[in-house]
Amino acid sequence: MIDNILTGHHSEVLGVNKRNLDYIYPNNGRRYFSLVDEKLRTKEIAADLGVPVPRTYLTFKDFRELISFEDQIKAYENFVIKPNKGHGGHGILIIGDRTANGYLDVHENPLPFRKLKRQVSDILMGAYSYGMNDTAVIEERIFPSSFLMTLYPQGLADIRIISYMEQPIMGMLRIPTSLSEGKANLHQRGIGVGLDLSTGKTIHALYKGKSITKHPDTHQDLIDLELPFIKEILDICKIVAAKIPLKYLGFDLTLDEKIGPMLIEINARPGLEIQNVTQKGLLEVLKRV
Repeated sequence: MIDNILTGHHSEVLGVNKRNLDYIYPNNGRRYFSLVDEKLRTKEIAADLGVPVPRTYLTFKDFRELISFEDQIKAYENFVIKPNKGHGGHGILIIGDRTANGYLDVHENPLPFRKLKRQVSDILMGAYSYGMNDTAVIEERIFPSSFLMTLYPQGLADIRIISYMEQPIMGMLRIPTSLSEGKANLHQRGIGVGLDLSTGKTIHALYKGKSITKHPDTHQDLIDLELPFIKEILDICKIVAAKIPLKYLGFDLTLDEKIGPMLIEINARPGLEIQNVTQKGLLEVLKRV
């Protein structure tokens, strides 16, 4: 439903087929997809460029490594479990404070060690990576900046930037809700808030396919806010895009309370709902690049 907001502007809307045939296939060679599809490889590239990324604490590549899982995981207070080749935010588990029998999630629900181990096992079996065997990544939990905390405190909001030919061309904030369980992805009922990349100002918000002006849970105003560090965010996208032989990309970043802008991951096939969120067709912008 990429035209429910852009009614009357169909010539400006980028559809799935045109995106694939005119922009992804000619510009994103499949042999390079692993550079962004595998989060560990993406983090290596970014770290080599001096771009902040979440620290990797542990990786599990084989079921035999789970024998000492509980002892290894106890070394960390707060962390995130995610699949190395996951997509769409699936398979990510955000871990909060430790308890006698395990941990709590961001909503303070108990997460016993057996549940964490089962999550890692599912990742290894490829439950979140198209059925392919995968690596479970245990990485640093990002604590959001005060700006992101005002939007929604029980989860991590992020920033999606679409880049073409190494130039950022469109962006949005993605904000969790109570229905999205702390995740910012739009298809998991997060909120999309369009950005004016020249100023960092928020221009339009979309939730479950409808325009809104306030967060449904916190009642925080969402329009005409100014995203901090917009220049630094765009610079990160330009720096990393220049080093990756893929020319149509979706960058996901966030704002850490101490570090500032931090790259989370990159997508070689970014979705098209951003057009409804920003109320602007991608095709119109792409033709000008």
